Amino acid sequence: PNTNTIIDAHIFANDFFVGTIELPGSVPILEEGPTRITIGAGIRNNGISSDRIIYPFYKFLETNIDLKPGVVSPISEDSIARFQYFSAGDGGQLKILFEGFENIGNVWEPSQIDGKAIINTSNSEEVLSGSSSGKIVLDDEFPVFEVYSQEPEWDLSDITPGFTVYLELDYRGNNPIEIGIRTRNPSVRKIFALGLNPTDKWTKVYVELTNEIGQGQTNDFQIYLQAVKTTSDEQAIIYLDNMKVVYPG
Repeated sequence: PNTNTIIDAHIFANDFFVGTIELPGSVPILEEGPTRITIGAGIRNNGISSDRIIYPFYKFLETNIDLKPGVVSPISEDSIARFQYFSAGDGGQLKILFEGFENIGNVWEPSQIDGKAIINTSNSEEVLSGSSSGKIVLDDEFPVFEVYSQEPEWDLSDITPGFTVYLELDYRGNNPIEIGIRTRNPSVRKIFALGLNPTDKWTKVYVELTNEIGQGQTNDFQIYLQAVKTTSDEQAIIYLDNMKVVYPG
């Protein structure tokens, strides 16, 4: 499933920048008559409200609209702008590694810290999309969790340091969770990327890993997830779904 959190529209009319608006919304355009409208999908980079960018892996939406003075013209018949990932035909083919927790097991392998794993839950009250989501449960007896992405499902060896890389995910839970990379060669080290705060609503986040992979200076690495129980609740529970690594392929 292609979930998204597109919050802004960066709008161009006949290749001239008109403005950026928060969605849903409208923008005044001085052009009249047949006009080529181009829209870039705006996101919160790393979930940060002050870091709003055009997501580099969504194609710009292009359409032609006959603009009339004083008339609000919808971008489509239902006024919804739909964005898609770049594909080979667009000259910008992407590689997308996906984990939706729909199969037996998942791509996340427990570390040696405590051996706790992400389990697949099919409880309808815990699932965002499809038939299953990932679930992490911590308590006072087992308060620490750490997993690494595994090959061959998520083989990251063809990622070139310096190229743009994102981890997309949907999450919710009552406890923070940490995301980063773990290099394996020439040395083993963890590089922190982002911490996600508790939220009781499913939230889509675009985590940029470009700088962390560049710091690692290697393509022999894994993505790690880590959590330590800090909530005063009896259990710390974190749900994950629709996880994607997206990069030029």
